[in-house]
Amino acid sequence: MAVKRSLRLKILGGLTAGLAVLFLLMLCLKIPALGLDGTDFCGSCHVMDPQVETYVHSAHRLNATCGDCHVPHHLVRGAFDKAWTGTVDLIGVIRNKDPYEIHASDHAKRVIQENCVRCHKGILEEIGDTMTDGGKACFDCHRNTPHAIKPNMTNVDLKYVDQGQGLPAAPESTGEDGASQADAAELAAFEAAHTMIKGGMDS
Repeated sequence: MAVKRSLRLKILGGLTAGLAVLFLLMLCLKIPALGLDGTDFCGSCHVMDPQVETYVHSAHRLNATCGDCHVPHHLVRGAFDKAWTGTVDLIGVIRNKDPYEIHASDHAKRVIQENCVRCHKGILEEIGDTMTDGGKACFDCHRNTPHAIKPNMTNVDLKYVDQGQGLPAAPESTGEDGASQADAAELAAFEAAHTMIKGGMDS
């Protein structure tokens, strides 16, 4: 009996220690100071050169790291997601004899979309997630943000805009009293155009 009890305690102790180490590893993966969300780490693999090159020429370079867009903003889910996808891509690079290309999976696209909505919630609060009910993701139209087909491209690739009309830019409010009437009109047009994309527009 004493032997069995001792064995159970050892197993329990081992599991506890393992979970503690796993938790610490997850914390390390999510600590910004370690630089594991930026281009120095993500771009250390040569297959990411095109992504890094387009990112450093984009507006996102000033406000968002790789992880801000590509990793769920949740301690446990984000750490597991980062470890899993990073391992899959690393194995792909090592095992593939041909040049390995990284493409966003359906899961990755969902994560990116969630982060688009999270970061730009100020201008999307009245619209919500454009992918709702089979609608388009933000990057279906804003394909050149931040990974432009050509670096320094400032135009937006609007593939799904009705009758070829460009979407109005998100207006900025002016003055202490909030948005002016012109700003309000721009905001209404912006919301109408983006709401149009929801619900499964034909591509």
